[in-house]
Amino acid sequence: MFPQAEIFKAARLFNAHKSCRLHPISSYIDIVSSIVFLNDTNLIGNLKNELPRYLTKAYGIGAEVDPVQWLKTNKAELPHWSSATKMVLLLQPSSAASERVFSIHTMLFGRQGLIRTLKAVDMNFE
Repeated sequence: MFPQAEIFKAARLFNAHKSCRLHPISSYIDIVSSIVFLNDTNLIGNLKNELPRYLTKAYGIGAEVDPVQWLKTNKAELPHWSSATKMVLLLQPSSAASERVFSIHTMLFGRQGLIRTLKAVDMNFE
């Protein structure tokens, strides 16, 4: 499966309403490690430990409930889900922002300038 699909699946767990509909079990939380900045054995273990409380608290909430506000309310009982959710909410849901950067770069430096920049970036990550 593509990493983006794994990340999307993992991100759904951090919306309490959707998470209840998914009926995740402890082993399903391992998918969270597909999000690079959440790939921490201790964090995954803590999320698994809090999962029963998370699902119990989330049971029956509607789609109209603000997930951020809900987690603020339940932060004391779900500290790891709360902190991990803050990080997940920072994920860019589309590629529009990065495409905009490349578009601006091309307008400023032309297509050849963009190609040189991409080659330089590529060499730095080898």
